Amino acid sequence: MFIVILLFFSHCCTAQTVTYTYKNNEANLTFDLIMDKNDKEISEWRMIINAKGEIVKKNNSPFFHKKNKFYFFDKTLSRRIHVTDEPEITWDLSNKNETKNILGFTCYPAKATFRGRDYIAYYTQEIPGANGPWKFNNLPGLVLSVESKDGSYSFQTTEINLEKSEDVQSNLNDYIEQYSFIDWGKYLQIYNEDIEAFILEEFCDCETDGLNTIKVSKIEIMNEALNVHGINY
Repeated sequence: MFIVILLFFSHCCTAQTVTYTYKNNEANLTFDLIMDKNDKEISEWRMIINAKGEIVKKNNSPFFHKKNKFYFFDKTLSRRIHVTDEPEITWDLSNKNETKNILGFTCYPAKATFRGRDYIAYYTQEIPGANGPWKFNNLPGLVLSVESKDGSYSFQTTEINLEKSEDVQSNLNDYIEQYSFIDWGKYLQIYNEDIEAFILEEFCDCETDGLNTIKVSKIEIMNEALNVHGINY
């Protein structure tokens, strides 16, 4: 009996794969956060079900995390770019008296403002590691829930699978060898340059100018006019 208890305790506190539902405005998707079988500071954020409700058979959206550095591809208005990002999220952990039960785990709140939006996250110290969905990490335990204050974006854990594990480091190495990357600052510059180029190209200087509007919703507000209000042209 003593051995069984030890094995269970050790097993229950190690997360291998965590499944989240991701609400993106009106769309609902499913992602897996997969921890490397040898190093839990290496993980992959992988789409499982897309916005159409279809099972994703081939991973066309690589997104990896190693220590505090992310490797992924993103889009401007005209191109796909592979990016590295080292975001700094300053979490407020002051309200530790409030707790929330998620899938049987006691979770604590953490608040932060990150790239234009306010968030509240819930993390559990019962599962070690500073992992979480998408770019939300660096809390003293696994992040099981994140929601933006405006209600547009949320990540909610639906399953924790202690058996499923992969060699994520190998997948990351293959990805890095295959593509060239730019850092977040350069990507932000290119993103905004592409917006300006698009508007100049589409602008016709005629009586109907200003009747067209382009708006791109993004979890990270990279251009307030485009991502929040919409641009008339």
